[in-house]
Amino acid sequence: YQRGIYPAETFSKTQKYGLMMMVTEDPGLKTYLASITLQLEGWLMKGEVQRLVLVIVGLDSHETLERWVFNVFPEDINRNKSNSS
Repeated sequence: YQRGIYPAETFSKTQKYGLMMMVTEDPGLKTYLASITLQLEGWLMKGEVQRLVLVIVGLDSHETLERWVFNVFPEDINRNKSNSS
């Protein structure tokens, strides 16, 4: 929404996580994101992801507009169970 990649009218205001957010209403984008999220969840649960890179590329120029790198560290479930007792 803020970057103007998709038309503003395809977003709606929604309260999430205590914040007001703009959320897509585009069915194609929602389907795409759901499939990516499902695949990523499987990899995360198996500990197969070490780094996730999100790149936003200009449609016409193919120029990288933004690049985000997320380093992923598996959580030690046994350690967390002992800390919560």
